[in-house]
Amino acid sequence: MTTLSPENSISARRSASFILVKRKPPIDKTEWDGFFDENGHLAKSRDFICVNILERGLHPLVRTEAWKFLTGYYSWQSSQDERLTVDSTRRKNYEALCQMYEKIQPLLENLHRNFIETRNNIAYDIQKLYDKDPLGNILIDKKKLEKILLLSYVCNTQAEYQQGFHEMVMLFQLMVEHDHETFWLFQFFLQKTEHSCVINIGVGKNLDMLNNLINFLDPMFAEHLKGKGTGAVQSLFPWFCLCFQRAFKSFDDVWRLWEVLLTGKPCRNFQVLVAYSLLQMVRGQVLQESMTGDAILLACNNLIDLDADELISAACLVYAELIQKDVTISHPWLALSLSAAVSLLEGVLLKSESLLPTTGSSLCGERASICWAGRHMHKFMYCASPLVYVPETVYLNKVSCVEYGSRRTKLCFHFTKDQSKRHLGELTVALGREESMEMSAVHFLMLLLAWWH
Repeated sequence: MTTLSPENSISARRSASFILVKRKPPIDKTEWDGFFDENGHLAKSRDFICVNILERGLHPLVRTEAWKFLTGYYSWQSSQDERLTVDSTRRKNYEALCQMYEKIQPLLENLHRNFIETRNNIAYDIQKLYDKDPLGNILIDKKKLEKILLLSYVCNTQAEYQQGFHEMVMLFQLMVEHDHETFWLFQFFLQKTEHSCVINIGVGKNLDMLNNLINFLDPMFAEHLKGKGTGAVQSLFPWFCLCFQRAFKSFDDVWRLWEVLLTGKPCRNFQVLVAYSLLQMVRGQVLQESMTGDAILLACNNLIDLDADELISAACLVYAELIQKDVTISHPWLALSLSAAVSLLEGVLLKSESLLPTTGSSLCGERASICWAGRHMHKFMYCASPLVYVPETVYLNKVSCVEYGSRRTKLCFHFTKDQSKRHLGELTVALGREESMEMSAVHFLMLLLAWWH
Protein backbone atom coordinates (compact mmCIF):
# COMPACT_ATOMS: atom_id res chain seq x y z
CA MET A 1 0.00 0.00 0.00
CA THR A 2 0.94 3.66 -0.12
CA THR A 3 3.53 4.72 2.43
CA LEU A 4 1.84 5.28 5.77
CA SER A 5 2.09 8.82 7.06
CA PRO A 6 -0.08 11.25 9.05
CA GLU A 7 -0.49 13.37 5.93
CA ASN A 8 -2.17 10.46 4.14
CA SER A 9 -4.49 9.99 7.11
CA ILE A 10 -5.59 13.61 6.88
CA SER A 11 -6.07 13.30 3.11
CA ALA A 12 -8.08 10.08 3.37
CA ARG A 13 -10.45 11.52 5.96
CA ARG A 14 -10.82 14.69 3.92
CA SER A 15 -11.78 12.60 0.89
CA ALA A 16 -14.21 10.50 2.91
CA SER A 17 -15.94 13.61 4.21
CA PHE A 18 -15.91 15.27 0.80
CA ILE A 19 -17.65 12.29 -0.80
CA LEU A 20 -20.59 12.22 1.59
CA VAL A 21 -20.86 15.67 3.17
CA LYS A 22 -19.93 18.12 0.45
CA ARG A 23 -21.06 15.95 -2.48
CA LYS A 24 -19.93 18.08 -5.39
CA PRO A 25 -21.38 16.89 -8.71
CA PRO A 26 -19.33 14.42 -10.75
CA ILE A 27 -16.87 15.64 -13.37
CA ASP A 28 -18.98 16.51 -16.42
CA LYS A 29 -18.04 16.96 -20.08
CA THR A 30 -17.42 20.69 -19.80
CA GLU A 31 -15.09 20.32 -16.83
CA TRP A 32 -13.34 17.31 -18.35
CA ASP A 33 -12.66 19.19 -21.61
CA GLY A 34 -11.21 22.01 -19.50
CA PHE A 35 -8.50 19.65 -18.26
CA PHE A 36 -6.90 19.74 -21.74
CA ASP A 37 -5.07 22.44 -23.71
CA GLU A 38 -5.65 23.31 -27.37
CA ASN A 39 -3.51 20.35 -28.53
CA GLY A 40 -5.31 17.85 -26.35
CA HIS A 41 -2.52 17.53 -23.78
CA LEU A 42 -3.60 17.37 -20.17
CA ALA A 43 -3.21 20.76 -18.52
CA LYS A 44 -3.97 19.29 -15.07
CA SER A 45 -1.83 16.77 -13.26
CA ARG A 46 -2.73 13.10 -13.16
CA ASP A 47 -2.84 13.29 -9.37
CA PHE A 48 -5.28 16.20 -9.43
CA ILE A 49 -7.63 14.34 -11.77
CA CYS A 50 -7.44 11.07 -9.80
CA VAL A 51 -8.19 12.78 -6.48
CA ASN A 52 -11.20 14.50 -8.06
CA ILE A 53 -12.42 11.17 -9.42
CA LEU A 54 -12.05 9.62 -5.97
CA GLU A 55 -14.01 12.40 -4.29
CA ARG A 56 -16.59 13.16 -6.98
CA GLY A 57 -16.76 10.47 -9.63
CA LEU A 58 -17.36 10.80 -13.36
CA HIS A 59 -20.43 11.78 -15.34
CA PRO A 60 -21.54 8.99 -17.71
CA LEU A 61 -20.71 11.15 -20.75
CA VAL A 62 -17.10 11.42 -19.58
CA ARG A 63 -16.56 7.90 -18.27
CA THR A 64 -15.50 6.17 -21.50
CA GLU A 65 -12.71 8.63 -22.32
CA ALA A 66 -11.61 8.99 -18.70
CA TRP A 67 -11.36 5.23 -18.28
CA LYS A 68 -9.04 5.05 -21.27
CA PHE A 69 -6.61 7.21 -19.32
CA LEU A 70 -7.18 5.41 -16.02
CA THR A 71 -6.60 1.94 -17.47
CA GLY A 72 -3.58 2.86 -19.59
CA TYR A 73 -5.40 2.52 -22.92
CA TYR A 74 -4.26 6.14 -23.47
CA SER A 75 -1.08 7.68 -22.14
CA TRP A 76 -1.55 10.58 -19.74
CA GLN A 77 1.03 12.49 -21.79
CA SER A 78 -0.68 11.96 -25.16
CA SER A 79 -2.09 14.62 -27.47
CA GLN A 80 -5.44 14.43 -29.24
CA ASP A 81 -3.77 13.36 -32.50
CA GLU A 82 -1.78 10.67 -30.70
CA ARG A 83 -4.95 9.31 -29.10
CA LEU A 84 -6.63 9.06 -32.51
CA THR A 85 -3.64 7.03 -33.69
CA VAL A 86 -3.85 4.80 -30.62
CA ASP A 87 -7.55 4.15 -31.23
CA SER A 88 -6.87 3.21 -34.83
CA THR A 89 -4.00 0.91 -33.83
CA ARG A 90 -6.04 -0.82 -31.14
CA ARG A 91 -8.89 -1.41 -33.58
CA LYS A 92 -6.53 -2.93 -36.16
CA ASN A 93 -4.83 -5.09 -33.53
CA TYR A 94 -8.21 -6.35 -32.32
CA GLU A 95 -9.26 -7.22 -35.86
CA ALA A 96 -5.95 -9.05 -36.38
CA LEU A 97 -6.52 -11.06 -33.19
CA CYS A 98 -10.02 -11.98 -34.36
CA GLN A 99 -8.65 -13.20 -37.69
CA MET A 100 -5.96 -15.19 -35.93
CA TYR A 101 -8.55 -16.77 -33.64
CA GLU A 102 -10.69 -17.88 -36.58
CA LYS A 103 -7.67 -19.52 -38.17
CA ILE A 104 -6.52 -21.41 -35.09
CA GLN A 105 -9.98 -22.30 -33.73
CA PRO A 106 -9.99 -25.81 -35.36
CA LEU A 107 -6.54 -26.44 -33.92
CA LEU A 108 -7.68 -25.35 -30.47
CA GLU A 109 -10.70 -27.66 -30.65
CA ASN A 110 -8.51 -30.64 -31.50
CA LEU A 111 -5.40 -30.04 -29.41
CA HIS A 112 -6.37 -27.80 -26.49
CA ARG A 113 -8.18 -30.06 -24.07
CA ASN A 114 -9.72 -27.19 -22.07
CA PHE A 115 -10.85 -25.07 -25.00
CA ILE A 116 -14.19 -26.78 -25.74
CA GLU A 117 -15.05 -26.95 -22.04
CA THR A 118 -14.24 -23.27 -21.54
CA ARG A 119 -16.22 -22.28 -24.65
CA ASN A 120 -19.22 -24.20 -23.32
CA ASN A 121 -18.88 -22.55 -19.92
CA ILE A 122 -18.78 -19.11 -21.52
CA ALA A 123 -21.85 -19.85 -23.64
CA TYR A 124 -23.73 -21.17 -20.60
CA ASP A 125 -22.82 -18.16 -18.43
CA ILE A 126 -23.83 -15.69 -21.14
CA GLN A 127 -27.19 -17.33 -21.66
CA LYS A 128 -27.97 -16.75 -17.99
CA LEU A 129 -27.37 -13.03 -18.33
CA TYR A 130 -30.50 -10.91 -18.35
CA ASP A 131 -29.95 -8.70 -21.38
CA LYS A 132 -32.95 -6.34 -21.22
CA ASP A 133 -33.74 -3.18 -19.30
CA PRO A 134 -37.06 -2.68 -17.41
CA LEU A 135 -38.70 -1.48 -20.63
CA GLY A 136 -37.69 -4.62 -22.53
CA ASN A 137 -34.96 -2.98 -24.61
CA ILE A 138 -31.95 -5.15 -25.46
CA LEU A 139 -28.92 -4.01 -23.47
CA ILE A 140 -26.11 -6.18 -24.79
CA ASP A 141 -25.14 -8.25 -27.80
CA LYS A 142 -24.53 -11.73 -26.41
CA LYS A 143 -22.81 -12.99 -29.55
CA LYS A 144 -20.26 -10.17 -29.44
CA LEU A 145 -19.83 -10.69 -25.72
CA GLU A 146 -19.09 -14.39 -26.25
CA LYS A 147 -16.57 -13.56 -28.96
CA ILE A 148 -14.73 -11.08 -26.72
CA LEU A 149 -14.59 -13.54 -23.82
CA LEU A 150 -13.26 -16.34 -26.02
CA LEU A 151 -10.64 -14.05 -27.52
CA SER A 152 -9.62 -12.91 -24.06
CA TYR A 153 -9.31 -16.54 -22.94
CA VAL A 154 -7.09 -17.41 -25.90
CA CYS A 155 -4.92 -14.28 -25.80
CA ASN A 156 -4.56 -13.59 -22.08
CA THR A 157 -2.66 -16.55 -20.68
CA GLN A 158 -2.44 -14.92 -17.24
CA ALA A 159 -6.18 -14.65 -16.70
CA GLU A 160 -7.99 -17.72 -17.94
CA TYR A 161 -11.75 -17.52 -18.11
CA GLN A 162 -13.53 -17.78 -14.77
CA GLN A 163 -17.17 -17.50 -13.84
CA GLY A 164 -17.99 -13.85 -13.36
CA PHE A 165 -15.88 -12.49 -16.21
CA HIS A 166 -19.00 -12.47 -18.37
CA GLU A 167 -20.67 -10.04 -15.95
CA MET A 168 -17.60 -7.82 -15.82
CA VAL A 169 -17.12 -7.67 -19.60
CA MET A 170 -20.84 -6.95 -19.98
CA LEU A 171 -20.32 -3.73 -18.02
CA PHE A 172 -17.51 -2.70 -20.35
CA GLN A 173 -19.72 -3.45 -23.34
CA LEU A 174 -22.44 -1.26 -21.87
CA MET A 175 -19.97 1.58 -21.36
CA VAL A 176 -18.32 1.77 -24.78
CA GLU A 177 -19.45 1.72 -28.39
CA HIS A 178 -17.01 -0.59 -30.19
CA ASP A 179 -15.91 -4.18 -29.64
CA HIS A 180 -12.22 -3.37 -29.72
CA GLU A 181 -12.74 -0.85 -26.91
CA THR A 182 -14.53 -3.46 -24.82
CA PHE A 183 -11.78 -6.00 -25.34
CA TRP A 184 -8.83 -3.71 -24.66
CA LEU A 185 -10.39 -1.89 -21.71
CA PHE A 186 -11.04 -5.22 -20.02
CA GLN A 187 -7.44 -6.33 -20.62
CA PHE A 188 -6.05 -3.05 -19.32
CA PHE A 189 -8.43 -3.12 -16.36
CA LEU A 190 -7.06 -6.53 -15.33
CA GLN A 191 -3.49 -5.26 -15.62
CA LYS A 192 -4.14 -1.99 -13.82
CA THR A 193 -5.80 -3.76 -10.90
CA GLU A 194 -2.95 -6.28 -10.81
CA HIS A 195 -5.31 -9.14 -11.71
CA SER A 196 -6.81 -8.80 -8.23
CA CYS A 197 -10.07 -10.38 -9.45
CA VAL A 198 -8.33 -13.43 -10.95
CA ILE A 199 -8.62 -16.51 -8.73
CA ASN A 200 -5.19 -17.97 -9.37
CA ILE A 201 -3.38 -14.60 -9.16
CA GLY A 202 -4.91 -11.89 -7.01
CA VAL A 203 -7.88 -13.26 -5.08
CA GLY A 204 -5.81 -15.33 -2.66
CA LYS A 205 -3.53 -12.36 -1.97
CA ASN A 206 -6.56 -10.17 -1.30
CA LEU A 207 -7.97 -12.67 1.20
CA ASP A 208 -4.61 -12.87 2.99
CA MET A 209 -4.40 -9.09 3.19
CA LEU A 210 -8.00 -8.94 4.45
CA ASN A 211 -7.18 -11.41 7.22
CA ASN A 212 -4.11 -9.40 8.19
CA LEU A 213 -6.11 -6.18 8.17
CA ILE A 214 -8.78 -7.63 10.48
CA ASN A 215 -6.09 -8.90 12.85
CA PHE A 216 -4.44 -5.48 12.90
CA LEU A 217 -7.48 -3.21 13.21
CA ASP A 218 -10.07 -5.40 14.95
CA PRO A 219 -8.47 -8.12 17.13
CA MET A 220 -11.77 -8.97 18.84
CA PHE A 221 -13.50 -9.67 15.54
CA ALA A 222 -10.42 -11.55 14.34
CA GLU A 223 -10.59 -13.88 17.33
CA HIS A 224 -14.21 -14.71 16.59
CA LEU A 225 -13.42 -15.38 12.93
CA LYS A 226 -10.61 -17.72 13.94
CA GLY A 227 -12.96 -19.59 16.30
CA LYS A 228 -16.65 -19.98 15.53
CA GLY A 229 -16.32 -18.05 12.28
CA THR A 230 -13.63 -20.27 10.82
CA GLY A 231 -13.57 -20.21 7.04
CA ALA A 232 -15.81 -17.16 6.69
CA VAL A 233 -13.18 -14.82 5.28
CA GLN A 234 -11.86 -17.37 2.78
CA SER A 235 -15.45 -17.87 1.56
CA LEU A 236 -15.70 -14.22 0.59
CA PHE A 237 -13.69 -14.74 -2.61
CA PRO A 238 -16.72 -13.82 -4.84
CA TRP A 239 -16.39 -10.22 -3.62
CA PHE A 240 -12.99 -10.00 -5.23
CA CYS A 241 -13.75 -12.19 -8.26
CA LEU A 242 -16.57 -9.86 -9.27
CA CYS A 243 -15.01 -6.65 -7.90
CA PHE A 244 -18.06 -6.31 -5.59
CA GLN A 245 -20.40 -6.05 -8.56
CA ARG A 246 -23.34 -7.81 -6.89
CA ALA A 247 -23.24 -5.63 -3.78
CA PHE A 248 -24.51 -2.50 -5.53
CA LYS A 249 -27.92 -1.26 -6.50
CA SER A 250 -26.96 -0.04 -9.99
CA PHE A 251 -24.34 -0.33 -12.70
CA ASP A 252 -23.41 3.30 -12.04
CA ASP A 253 -22.40 2.34 -8.50
CA VAL A 254 -20.22 -0.49 -9.83
CA TRP A 255 -18.50 1.83 -12.31
CA ARG A 256 -18.05 4.38 -9.52
CA LEU A 257 -16.11 1.93 -7.37
CA TRP A 258 -14.13 0.50 -10.27
CA GLU A 259 -12.94 3.91 -11.41
CA VAL A 260 -11.73 4.63 -7.87
CA LEU A 261 -9.77 1.35 -7.93
CA LEU A 262 -8.22 2.48 -11.22
CA THR A 263 -7.06 5.81 -9.77
CA GLY A 264 -4.88 4.11 -7.15
CA LYS A 265 -6.33 6.56 -4.62
CA PRO A 266 -6.19 6.76 -1.71
CA CYS A 267 -3.89 3.72 -1.80
CA ARG A 268 -2.95 0.56 -3.60
CA ASN A 269 -5.07 -2.55 -2.88
CA PHE A 270 -8.04 -0.35 -1.98
CA GLN A 271 -10.31 -3.31 -2.75
CA VAL A 272 -9.12 -4.94 0.50
CA LEU A 273 -10.28 -1.91 2.50
CA VAL A 274 -13.62 -2.06 0.69
CA ALA A 275 -14.01 -5.70 1.73
CA TYR A 276 -13.08 -4.80 5.31
CA SER A 277 -15.72 -2.04 5.29
CA LEU A 278 -18.33 -4.55 4.11
CA LEU A 279 -17.39 -6.93 6.91
CA GLN A 280 -17.75 -4.12 9.42
CA MET A 281 -21.37 -3.74 8.32
CA VAL A 282 -22.17 -7.19 9.72
CA ARG A 283 -19.66 -7.17 12.59
CA GLY A 284 -22.14 -6.18 15.29
CA GLN A 285 -24.64 -8.83 14.27
CA VAL A 286 -21.92 -11.49 14.00
CA LEU A 287 -20.59 -10.86 17.50
CA GLN A 288 -23.99 -10.36 19.11
CA GLU A 289 -25.40 -13.59 17.68
CA SER A 290 -22.07 -15.44 17.88
CA MET A 291 -22.43 -16.50 14.26
CA THR A 292 -20.66 -19.46 12.70
CA GLY A 293 -18.84 -19.32 9.37
CA ASP A 294 -21.86 -20.26 7.25
CA ALA A 295 -24.08 -17.71 9.00
CA ILE A 296 -21.44 -15.00 8.52
CA LEU A 297 -21.21 -15.81 4.82
CA LEU A 298 -25.01 -15.61 4.51
CA ALA A 299 -25.04 -12.22 6.26
CA CYS A 300 -22.31 -10.95 3.92
CA ASN A 301 -24.18 -12.21 0.86
CA ASN A 302 -27.21 -10.21 2.03
CA LEU A 303 -25.24 -6.98 1.64
CA ILE A 304 -26.89 -5.76 -1.54
CA ASP A 305 -28.25 -2.54 -3.04
CA LEU A 306 -25.41 -0.56 -1.48
CA ASP A 307 -24.48 3.00 -2.34
CA ALA A 308 -20.99 3.25 -3.84
CA ASP A 309 -20.21 6.67 -2.36
CA GLU A 310 -21.01 5.45 1.14
CA LEU A 311 -18.83 2.36 0.75
CA ILE A 312 -15.92 4.32 -0.75
CA SER A 313 -16.14 6.86 2.05
CA ALA A 314 -16.15 4.09 4.66
CA ALA A 315 -13.09 2.48 3.06
CA CYS A 316 -11.27 5.84 3.05
CA LEU A 317 -11.90 6.09 6.79
CA VAL A 318 -10.51 2.58 7.25
CA TYR A 319 -7.38 3.69 5.40
CA ALA A 320 -7.07 6.73 7.67
CA GLU A 321 -7.51 4.46 10.72
CA LEU A 322 -4.88 2.07 9.39
CA ILE A 323 -2.39 4.89 8.92
CA GLN A 324 -3.13 6.37 12.33
CA LYS A 325 -2.77 3.03 14.08
CA ASP A 326 0.49 2.31 12.30
CA VAL A 327 1.83 5.74 13.25
CA THR A 328 0.59 5.28 16.81
CA ILE A 329 2.28 1.92 17.19
CA SER A 330 5.57 3.37 15.96
CA HIS A 331 5.12 6.76 17.63
CA PRO A 332 2.69 6.49 20.58
CA TRP A 333 3.16 10.13 21.51
CA LEU A 334 1.23 11.11 18.38
CA ALA A 335 -1.93 9.16 19.18
CA LEU A 336 -4.09 11.68 21.01
CA SER A 337 -3.15 14.68 18.94
CA LEU A 338 -3.52 13.00 15.56
CA SER A 339 -6.90 11.51 16.46
CA ALA A 340 -8.31 14.83 17.59
CA ALA A 341 -6.64 16.68 14.73
CA VAL A 342 -8.47 14.57 12.20
CA SER A 343 -11.84 15.31 13.80
CA LEU A 344 -11.11 19.04 13.71
CA LEU A 345 -9.73 19.16 10.19
CA GLU A 346 -12.86 20.37 8.45
CA GLY A 347 -13.25 23.27 10.86
CA VAL A 348 -9.90 24.73 9.87
CA LEU A 349 -9.29 26.85 6.82
CA LEU A 350 -5.68 27.61 5.98
CA LYS A 351 -5.03 30.97 4.35
CA SER A 352 -1.40 31.59 3.55
CA GLU A 353 -0.57 35.31 3.69
CA SER A 354 3.13 35.06 2.85
CA LEU A 355 5.62 32.35 2.10
CA LEU A 356 9.31 33.00 1.62
CA PRO A 357 10.50 30.33 -0.85
CA THR A 358 13.49 28.08 -0.32
CA THR A 359 15.33 25.73 -2.65
CA GLY A 360 15.41 21.97 -2.48
CA SER A 361 12.60 21.41 -0.01
CA SER A 362 11.13 17.93 0.39
CA LEU A 363 8.96 16.05 2.84
CA CYS A 364 10.62 12.85 3.98
CA GLY A 365 10.70 12.97 7.78
CA GLU A 366 10.43 9.84 9.86
CA ARG A 367 9.73 10.76 13.48
CA ALA A 368 8.52 13.67 15.52
CA SER A 369 7.65 14.61 19.08
CA ILE A 370 5.53 17.22 20.80
CA CYS A 371 6.74 19.24 23.78
CA TRP A 372 4.62 21.60 25.83
CA ALA A 373 6.45 24.78 26.74
CA GLY A 374 3.53 26.33 28.57
CA ARG A 375 -0.24 26.64 28.51
CA HIS A 376 -0.37 29.18 25.71
CA MET A 377 2.89 28.47 23.86
CA HIS A 378 3.72 25.09 22.32
CA LYS A 379 6.86 23.86 20.61
CA PHE A 380 7.30 21.21 17.96
CA MET A 381 10.72 19.64 17.32
CA TYR A 382 11.30 17.57 14.20
CA CYS A 383 14.50 15.53 14.02
CA ALA A 384 14.84 13.07 11.16
CA SER A 385 16.12 12.51 7.65
CA PRO A 386 15.06 15.90 6.71
CA LEU A 387 11.60 17.38 6.83
CA VAL A 388 13.00 20.26 4.82
CA TYR A 389 16.40 20.25 3.20
CA VAL A 390 18.12 23.59 3.68
CA PRO A 391 21.54 24.34 2.19
CA GLU A 392 24.19 25.14 4.83
CA THR A 393 23.11 28.47 6.35
CA VAL A 394 19.82 29.12 4.55
CA TYR A 395 16.78 29.73 6.76
CA LEU A 396 13.20 29.06 5.85
CA ASN A 397 10.57 31.27 7.42
CA LYS A 398 6.90 30.68 6.86
CA VAL A 399 4.31 33.05 8.26
CA SER A 400 0.63 32.29 7.84
CA CYS A 401 -2.66 33.40 9.29
CA VAL A 402 -5.13 30.70 10.14
CA GLU A 403 -8.87 30.93 10.62
CA TYR A 404 -10.04 28.66 13.42
CA GLY A 405 -13.74 29.28 13.93
CA SER A 406 -14.01 33.03 14.46
CA ARG A 407 -10.46 33.24 15.84
CA ARG A 408 -7.24 34.11 14.05
CA THR A 409 -3.84 32.78 15.06
CA LYS A 410 -0.47 33.79 13.73
CA LEU A 411 2.14 31.07 13.23
CA CYS A 412 5.84 31.35 12.45
CA PHE A 413 7.75 28.44 10.94
CA HIS A 414 11.55 28.41 11.23
CA PHE A 415 14.09 25.81 10.08
CA THR A 416 17.84 25.65 10.63
CA LYS A 417 20.63 23.07 11.10
CA ASP A 418 22.57 22.15 14.18
CA GLN A 419 26.29 21.38 14.35
CA SER A 420 25.76 17.67 13.68
CA LYS A 421 24.05 18.66 10.42
CA ARG A 422 20.72 17.13 11.43
CA HIS A 423 17.79 19.23 10.39
CA LEU A 424 15.77 20.73 13.20
CA GLY A 425 12.43 22.35 12.85
CA GLU A 426 10.90 24.56 15.47
CA LEU A 427 7.42 25.95 15.33
CA THR A 428 5.87 28.17 17.98
CA VAL A 429 2.17 28.81 18.16
CA ALA A 430 0.56 31.57 20.17
CA LEU A 431 -2.97 30.51 21.11
CA GLY A 432 -5.82 32.29 22.83
CA ARG A 433 -6.68 31.75 26.49
CA GLU A 434 -9.91 29.88 25.73
CA GLU A 435 -7.98 26.93 24.27
CA SER A 436 -7.19 23.95 26.45
CA MET A 437 -3.65 22.57 26.33
CA GLU A 438 -4.86 19.38 24.58
CA MET A 439 -6.78 21.28 21.94
CA SER A 440 -3.89 23.62 21.32
CA ALA A 441 -1.49 20.77 20.63
CA VAL A 442 -4.00 19.16 18.31
CA HIS A 443 -4.62 22.40 16.48
CA PHE A 444 -0.92 22.86 16.13
CA LEU A 445 -0.14 19.37 14.79
CA MET A 446 -3.03 19.53 12.36
CA LEU A 447 -1.76 22.78 10.88
CA LEU A 448 1.70 21.32 10.46
CA LEU A 449 0.40 18.24 8.63
CA ALA A 450 -1.89 20.31 6.43
CA TRP A 451 0.95 22.64 5.46
CA TRP A 452 3.17 19.85 4.21
CA HIS A 453 0.53 17.64 2.60
